Amino acid sequence: METPEHPRWSVPLRLEPEALAVGYSPVGVERVERYTPAPTWQLGLFEGPTSLVLRKGRRRWCLMIKTHDLVIIPPDSDRIYTTERPVNHFYLEFRYGSVTTASNSVELPAIMPCGMSADAMLRDFAACMELRETDRLESDLLARLLLWRLVRIARTAEAGHQDRAHIIEEVQRRIRENTADASLTPEALAEAVGYSRRRLDQLFAELLGKPVSACIRDRRAQLAEDLLRQSSLPIHAVGARVGIPDRHGFNKFMRRNRGLSPTAIRAGQ
Repeated sequence: METPEHPRWSVPLRLEPEALAVGYSPVGVERVERYTPAPTWQLGLFEGPTSLVLRKGRRRWCLMIKTHDLVIIPPDSDRIYTTERPVNHFYLEFRYGSVTTASNSVELPAIMPCGMSADAMLRDFAACMELRETDRLESDLLARLLLWRLVRIARTAEAGHQDRAHIIEEVQRRIRENTADASLTPEALAEAVGYSRRRLDQLFAELLGKPVSACIRDRRAQLAEDLLRQSSLPIHAVGARVGIPDRHGFNKFMRRNRGLSPTAIRAGQ
């Protein structure tokens, strides 16, 4: 069964892990590569984009990995990587000897961007590999540090997501409350929340899949259609209610966004 949302794993980071292997290898020597399930956890840091089909039990996820994304692979999961060219990645295989419980686990997303921590993670991976043959104890300590960095990165990402979600909610509220304002524009909304127009559009595209202008347009079109079908307001008044007081402009807007003129919509077509 394919699951649309990204998975999250309960990783027992409060227990002492046993680092089994650490290394650096390419994924995608073949365009499609399949890895059979293993009884260990794996942490990977990818240096290029690739797609991953992950199966665990009866569940299946299709995930896109970007440059400097961290990927957590749980035990007993099947992986299929697809790349246009080989992508190098660092990996750490580890396991826990104790029983995993809610009290010793931290819930983490399967994929998270390193962000500004990428250089530190890369250095720790390289040092962990270098010490593997000469100082196993120090290497194991670095492996634990890598795993604990996950928690900080995840918390930073979660806080950032909450901040971005708050901005989205604030802009959507302003769109709802100011639909009748003909001067309601992406530039005005961006200025109101302290963002540039470009950055706000990027945020909306990332979280909602469309730019701010499309959200304004959709709000105006839906409200206009509702008023035309459910109220007795004159057509020019409906246009004014959605920030398009010019009747010709309103007619053109509805034809473009609903495929019908305001008169036809009111007539129930």
